[in-house]
Amino acid sequence: MGSCQPRQRAKEFVKFLHQLEKEVPPDQEVHLVMDNYSTHKSEVVQRWLQPKKRRRFHFHFTSTSSSWLNQVERFFALITDRMGASDLSVAVGLEQ
Repeated sequence: MGSCQPRQRAKEFVKFLHQLEKEVPPDQEVHLVMDNYSTHKSEVVQRWLQPKKRRRFHFHFTSTSSSWLNQVERFFALITDRMGASDLSVAVGLEQ
């Protein structure tokens, strides 16, 4: 389950969390592994996690120097390195 947003603020992340809450059965634990991006640790996100019904959500953060562990980042870095200016339309297509 995922979401691609034009902006990556706490507002968009909370929207994604609401989607998860709605789609994952309430008897299942939800473990999210993510980087240390400030959006993931923002006050808005912390407030969202506070109600007892959301204790099934568990955040796990990668260490700050371990972006190489994130396979998605590695994939896009590889694509970016191989793309030329003429391939810009491909990048726009990936966002959609």
